[in-house]
Amino acid sequence: MENKEMEKFQNWLDEQLRNKRKILVLEAGCGSASHLSFKNEAYIVGIDISKEQLLRNKQINEAILGDIQDYRLPSEKFDLIICWAVLEHLLYPEKALYNFINAIKKDGLIVLALPNVLSIKGLVTKYTPFFIHKLYYKKIMGRKIVGKEGYGPFRTYLKFLLAPKILKSYFEKHGFTIEYYETMDISNSIWWKEKSQIARFLMNIYRGLKEIMRIVSFGKLGDSDFILVLKK
Repeated sequence: MENKEMEKFQNWLDEQLRNKRKILVLEAGCGSASHLSFKNEAYIVGIDISKEQLLRNKQINEAILGDIQDYRLPSEKFDLIICWAVLEHLLYPEKALYNFINAIKKDGLIVLALPNVLSIKGLVTKYTPFFIHKLYYKKIMGRKIVGKEGYGPFRTYLKFLLAPKILKSYFEKHGFTIEYYETMDISNSIWWKEKSQIARFLMNIYRGLKEIMRIVSFGKLGDSDFILVLKK
């Protein structure tokens, strides 16, 4: 995700939390670091299935070793729940979503960031074998540590129920309102310009394929990623 897109969302979130103090935050699938920051006082609880990632995460105040699909979170406990680049890796994401609905306070916010399954990137990620993901991380992204415990890539399922339209409908049926929705595409990232000729070549192919599929699908295939924020 581009810095300008992150900055835009961070500014929006800061404004939503501007008058709140001592908020309780849940980082669901927190990994080794947070993608967001908090200007006001925040107590951050991180939950992850990886002990190694929890130990490396220096931003959380409290660590829970557990699976967000079945860990029993306390009811109406958190002011803010963040699930960033995690839902696509869950075999039963609907269990995690219901967990969030139960754990968020009245007027609390749930932040979801994930790939769009109805995109070229989403479909390729969903259907390519896992060893291809590891090869991509190593050869294209230049990651030195690949596939070891606590390090990506992680197996991806990216269920169709995580498509933006379906997610929005799901939360609206549970009484939530949509407070923020933004799409972005990997082709706009400056990351590719800093990589190898192979990476840039693949990105040019991606751009052409994306345009073709956009036309063929009558606009149903969209940008590669999105952020969705729901309010209870």
